[in-house]
Amino acid sequence: MDPDTPTSPVIAARRLRALLRRAREVSVTTQAEAASQLGWSMSKLMRIESGTVSVTASDVAALARLYRVGPEIEARLLALAEAAALRGWWWRFRRQFPAPFQTYVGLEWGAASIRLYQLVVMPGLVQTPAYTEHVNRGAYGLPRHEAAAAVRQLRQEGVLNRPRPPQIYVLLDESTIRRVIGDEQVMCGQLRWLLELTRRPNVDIRIRPFTAGTTSYLTSFSLLSFEDDPDIGYIEGIPDDTLLESPEHISGARTAFARMWDESLTRAQTRTLLRRVAEEYGASAGTAHDVGQ
Repeated sequence: MDPDTPTSPVIAARRLRALLRRAREVSVTTQAEAASQLGWSMSKLMRIESGTVSVTASDVAALARLYRVGPEIEARLLALAEAAALRGWWWRFRRQFPAPFQTYVGLEWGAASIRLYQLVVMPGLVQTPAYTEHVNRGAYGLPRHEAAAAVRQLRQEGVLNRPRPPQIYVLLDESTIRRVIGDEQVMCGQLRWLLELTRRPNVDIRIRPFTAGTTSYLTSFSLLSFEDDPDIGYIEGIPDDTLLESPEHISGARTAFARMWDESLTRAQTRTLLRRVAEEYGASAGTAHDVGQ
């Protein structure tokens, strides 16, 4: 990976699984044959390749020898196994958030581009502290509430503020800027922050207006793209969050995002609408002043 892009343990583990599967397939070895030759249960190898269990360096070395990958590939596999064994900052929030979300955050940390589509509330990656507080207030107990605030800050520091940040495309249904979270002052601050983000060359924010009609995708979702790995999607839901990895699901989400992006306001029109609505919120809150250009 690029030296300015953080090495995420989640990305390392995902890449390790893919390389191990590819090495087995190149060696024309079935899972059953490989497990038998190593004296493992079939389920152990299946769990390693699916990512439901971590893999030790000794197991990686045994697989590399079995598949006869050569010293250079074996060294790469062992380096990935070492990186995958590390714990990202999100590990300490494992009790407050579901496993799919932890995986998503770990992948987001090293993505080359991020596409966010939201129907209901602002994506966590672009929320202000006050907005995050009101989104989570009442929805969760105090430990989850406090964890959400910390995770928002760490995500923004690790993604928005890294030396070479990813390209970020934020697609918002108009309802997200009209729905009052907290109060008018909170919303004014949130929209001002979005306007500030649009000045960054790597951030493109668009609003899909009410006049665009029915959406192509009836749930919010995220899509992560990488330089050397397949795309992955994420849907936050109740009761379970879902990671999308199949080519069919990813293709459908990408197509829907592109269609809705084309139906959205232009960059300039989006900034104009954000500025106008922020000023309306500011006037209602009694804090009206120039929002900026």
